[in-house]
Amino acid sequence: MIPLIDGQVIRPNYQWLLRLIPSHLLMQFRHVTDPEGFAALVAHCEATGRHGKNDRAQAFNRIAWIMIRKGGLIRDITIGDCVELQVGIGEHQCAGQKGKHLYYALLAETGVFGPAAPPRLKAVMVMGQRSPAELIDRHQLACKPIRDLLVEYLTDRTVDVDYVTLEDMARSLGLLFWKDLEQHHPGIDSLRLDAATAAAWKERISVIPARDGRPARPRINVHIVLNTVRCFYQDLARWAADDPARWGPWVAPCPIRANETSHVKARSRRKADMDQRTRTLLPVLPALVRTVEQQHRNAQPHARWPMPGTTTPAFPNDPLPAN
Repeated sequence: MIPLIDGQVIRPNYQWLLRLIPSHLLMQFRHVTDPEGFAALVAHCEATGRHGKNDRAQAFNRIAWIMIRKGGLIRDITIGDCVELQVGIGEHQCAGQKGKHLYYALLAETGVFGPAAPPRLKAVMVMGQRSPAELIDRHQLACKPIRDLLVEYLTDRTVDVDYVTLEDMARSLGLLFWKDLEQHHPGIDSLRLDAATAAAWKERISVIPARDGRPARPRINVHIVLNTVRCFYQDLARWAADDPARWGPWVAPCPIRANETSHVKARSRRKADMDQRTRTLLPVLPALVRTVEQQHRNAQPHARWPMPGTTTPAFPNDPLPAN
């Protein structure tokens, strides 16, 4: 099972991870998966005077837990992943472990979450649900009329969507749509976009720019962003028929065609990625099978006739704990 975890082929839940994975296996995972990322965290710890070995190891273990559970590298970890881990720790470990948030501080200080991230995880955990105005204002939009429109639109949508969906809508409309347009077209104040502006925006959001100088990578959920913006334009047009004074001034041609929001391309791309991963891992399958079979043979003598009161190791090659 360990090779499958190291290769991120399987992703155990936190109930299993927090209770069963020995610390030396987490260390092995760190050496195999994203060693450059963990080396950067070690350098940051040294530079900031965090020399405590136990605290550092505990922080790195938490980061490894997130990577095992969610997949990806250190740079792919999100604030939401950290919150999910804390919930898991609260459910499956003693309360004394809840307050150890060094791992979050390291990720925040090294820029993994971006410049607007709260410096402490506690600020995120106690924040609760934000209002539509707070969700939009976090993106610091320059055009106040558009800002007010987005707040009013999200406020009306709160009756038919859950909070997580509302957050995603605020990010798509506030950050990925309008904030991006303001950055590339200073002074823009209208939803009526010309063809060149709309095409350039769609090209920009189709990729995720890397903060560390690495090449940009495709945005997997770009169709969701496009669909959110398209629904925004369509809702304004539909609502204007019932309340023209309120919504009519904002009605504009939608810059996104229906075929651009199709999930077909996303599904095809996801299948292509899965096929490529299969082709990459297939050459090592015989070695994996041999390892699993060897582990099974090693475990049989330990598990077949254990004596009452004895300890059976989960991994037979590991030494038994001292009594």
